[in-house]
Amino acid sequence: MNIDLKRIALLPPDLQLKILSLGSETPEDGIVQDISTRNTGSIECNAHIAAILQNLGTQGYYVIDDFLSQEVASEALQHMKAFNAREELHTAGMGAASGHWKDESIRGDKIKWLTDVDKDVMGPLSVPLGCMKSILGSLQKRIRPRSEFFTKAIQIAHYGPNGAQYSQHSDVSPLIPTRRLTFILYLRETPHVSNPSGHLRLQTLAGTSVDIEPKMNRMVIFRSHLLHQVLPSYFDRYAMTLWAHNRDTMDSRDFLQAAHVPSIFVSVPAYRDPDTNKTIVNLFDTATYPERIKIGVLYQDAEIEPWKHSEIPSKYQNYIKSLHWSNEDAKGPFIARAVILEQLYSKEDYYMQIDSHMRFAQGWDEELLHNLSRCHDPHKSILSTYPPTIIHDTLIPIPGPVLLYPTHFDSDGMLRIKGTSVTASESPRSHMFAAAGFLFSSGKLVFDLPYDKNLECLFFGEETLLSLNIWMKGWSIYSPWCASGYGTTCWHKWDRSYRRTLWQDFGNSESMMKKRSDSQQKVQDYVQQLKYQNGNHNERTLSSFEKAAGVYFEERRVVFKVSDIQLQPDAAGKITENAQ
Repeated sequence: MNIDLKRIALLPPDLQLKILSLGSETPEDGIVQDISTRNTGSIECNAHIAAILQNLGTQGYYVIDDFLSQEVASEALQHMKAFNAREELHTAGMGAASGHWKDESIRGDKIKWLTDVDKDVMGPLSVPLGCMKSILGSLQKRIRPRSEFFTKAIQIAHYGPNGAQYSQHSDVSPLIPTRRLTFILYLRETPHVSNPSGHLRLQTLAGTSVDIEPKMNRMVIFRSHLLHQVLPSYFDRYAMTLWAHNRDTMDSRDFLQAAHVPSIFVSVPAYRDPDTNKTIVNLFDTATYPERIKIGVLYQDAEIEPWKHSEIPSKYQNYIKSLHWSNEDAKGPFIARAVILEQLYSKEDYYMQIDSHMRFAQGWDEELLHNLSRCHDPHKSILSTYPPTIIHDTLIPIPGPVLLYPTHFDSDGMLRIKGTSVTASESPRSHMFAAAGFLFSSGKLVFDLPYDKNLECLFFGEETLLSLNIWMKGWSIYSPWCASGYGTTCWHKWDRSYRRTLWQDFGNSESMMKKRSDSQQKVQDYVQQLKYQNGNHNERTLSSFEKAAGVYFEERRVVFKVSDIQLQPDAAGKITENAQ
C-alpha cells in the first residue's frame, strides 16, 4: 500500500489521523531517556560522524556494516530469538491508544518494547543500544539544535519466513511528530539472498528508491520522515530500532552544516625540545575533533642529542607537516614562526600558534571556538594569553582569565609584559597584548601577522611587534576563559631546566648578539614609522594604542597600573572601546 499524502490531506482530520498512524505502533509507556554527548575524540569515529551527517543531508540515510563485533552481534541475535521462543513478541499494530489497530496484510511483524531501564531484560542488547546512543550523542554535539535529542523505548521486531511485510509508511505522523532519526540494527542467520527478501525499501531525499538488504550486523540510519517499507520476508529477520526525537524541526542544511568541522592549523616551532612530540600528541588526544587539527612543526635539533623524540601514533601522522633544521641554523622563534607560515600553512579555517612544551584541556578546540564566538566581533578577534604553568606534570587551575599588561622598558628599549589573573565575566575579557606562545584566531589573521624573516634572533620585542601590528589592522585581543574545569584551555612548561635554549647555545656569540641588536633596532624603527602611518591601510593609530595600553614608546614610559584591571572588571574593554 502506497501513501498519497496529497490525497490524504483532502480527507477529514479524524480519517487523516487513522491513516497516518500507520507510521508505527508506539509504546504505551514511553520513557524519555537522556542522550550522552560524550565524544570519543577518535579520528576514526569522527570521520564516521562526518560521513553520517553528510549523507543524512544529501541522501537522507547512511549504512554501517559490521556495526558490532561478531561476538556481540551473535549474542544480541540469540537474545532476540529467546524473546520469540518464549512468545514474548506480540503482533504489531499501527497507531496508539484509541487509534491502535492491526492488519497483518499491512504490517506482519511481531515486536516487543524495551527500555534500557530494564537492565536484566535488555541483557546483551545493552551494548548495541549504547553504541547507537554514542553515535546520537556525537550527532547532538555537531548539530547543536535548540533542544536536545531524546529517546523513548527500543523496539525489537521479528519478521517470519511467511512473507511478513510492512507497507509503505513514515515514522513521523501527527501522533508521533517529534521523530527525527531512525536507527535500525539488522540481525539474522540467513546468508545473502539474490532476490529482495525482507529488504528495506527507502525513498531517498533525491526522490529515488533504494533497497537495503537486512544483512547481519548492519546498521541503517535514516531521516524518520522518509517513506519506507519492508518487502515480504522469506527468512527469519530480526531488527532492533531506536528513534531519536527532537522538538525542533530539522532540514538538510542542519545536517550539512554540521558535517563540516572547521580546520585548525597549529604552528609549533621547536628548539632542541624533548617535549615537542608529547605536546603534539596531547593536542590530538585532547581535541574533540582531532581530525580537524593540522600541525606545522619546525624541529631545530643538534645532530646528536642525549634524548630521542617520543613516537607519534600512526593515526596522527598524516595530520602533521614538518621541517627539520640543524640547531646551528636556528634564527630564533620569530623566524621559525615565519617559516612555518610560509611553507606549511595551507589556508586552514583557524590559526593557532603555541610553544613546543604545552598541555591542553579536554575539548580545547571546541572551547576556543566557543570563546571566539562570544567576542564582540568574532571575525576580528584573537584569543591570547600567558597560560598557567605545569608543575611536575600537574595541571594547575586558574581563578580567572589572565590579562597581559606592560611593566617597563628594559635596557635594550624593549617593552616587557606580564600577566595577571582577573575576575571572570560573562563575556571574554579584552586586553591590549598578544602572547606569541599562545594565540588563536580565524585563519584570516595570518595575512595581518608581522612575521618577517629579516628579524633574526628576536625574542623580547616579538610580542610588542605582534600586538602593535594586529591592533593597527583592526583586531581585538581577548583572554580565553572556561567557566568549568580548570578555567583554562592550556598549560605551559615555564621551567626550562630540562632543555637547551638557543640563547644558552649561542647567546654569547658576537654574531647572535649583533643579529639580536639589529632586530630590536628594527622593531623600534617600525614603532617610529607607525607615527606617520595614519590611514595607509591601517584601521587604527599608534597613539590610540598607546592611550589604550598605557605605554608611550618614544618616551619609554609606562603609565598603566595593574590595579586598574583588577579593581575594574571591565576596564580593559572600556579602554579599548574608548580608543577606537
